[in-house]
Amino acid sequence: MAEGSSGTMANGRTFRGRATAAASGQPRKARLGVVQMEAAVADVESNMEQARAYVEDLAQQGIDLVVLPELFITGYDLGEDLSALADPPNGPHAQLLAQWARAYDVIIVTALLAKTNDGDLLDWAIIVDEAGVISGASKQYLWGAESETFITERGPAAVAATRIGTVGAAICYEAGFPEIARDLALRGAEIIAVPAAFGRDRLYAWELLTRSRALENGCFLAAAGLSGTNPSGVKFAAHSRVVSTRGDVLAGLGEGPGTASATVDLDDVQRSREAIPYLRDLTAGRNQAAEPAQNTEEAAHE
Repeated sequence: MAEGSSGTMANGRTFRGRATAAASGQPRKARLGVVQMEAAVADVESNMEQARAYVEDLAQQGIDLVVLPELFITGYDLGEDLSALADPPNGPHAQLLAQWARAYDVIIVTALLAKTNDGDLLDWAIIVDEAGVISGASKQYLWGAESETFITERGPAAVAATRIGTVGAAICYEAGFPEIARDLALRGAEIIAVPAAFGRDRLYAWELLTRSRALENGCFLAAAGLSGTNPSGVKFAAHSRVVSTRGDVLAGLGEGPGTASATVDLDDVQRSREAIPYLRDLTAGRNQAAEPAQNTEEAAHE
């Protein structure tokens, strides 16, 4: 498919964009990018302009998917009341990201400060392409005092078919739960995006969990974190990275703002899952465990 042409996903969604290797039988190459930035608390205009410039720069490099940090629009500070800056989950901020996706021909994953119809605040993951928001979900596991600011809307984490492959999202602390990433993988995710505002005191955990979640699930992982220090004195871990299906860091950043990117072959997902068949054996084990229960139930009705 030539650049700028259109096609139809298996789920019926029409898309435009760069050539897809799946249609041509070629290796499924994709370029993944992460943005690391200092988000000024409550300075939406400045944060959006900074992020847009990073997205534009990555798009000019031919990046297909861009991950932006958690709450990059409003900044992350639990000591500040940012409720007036929150949108509905598919509100103006999400729609602006959809405009960027169309303008720069990229897929965008991030987490936004969102507000329910009742006025409660959510930490909301979204996956956006040129069609708009194609998946969204509430952060399920809240870190520390986040539970005093946010509520959770129970349900599965965000995952969506895109023109480059199936993308899932886990927000920051959620990536420390193997169950979240495993569920995304079992639902088809080949790339797990992690928008984050991870604390620097726990950098040791960030460096390990980002690699572990990729390896355990045979997924690529693209993690984008905030950098700097917020007004409440929270220092962010930064160290955004793109990780291979074998747990290798393909590209990454230190503590300062910037971008990192890597070209990946999505066929490595299947190769890694065959080399270490965690998902296959997990599924087989679950099926075997279900059979005796089913047989017992059938016998009871005989």
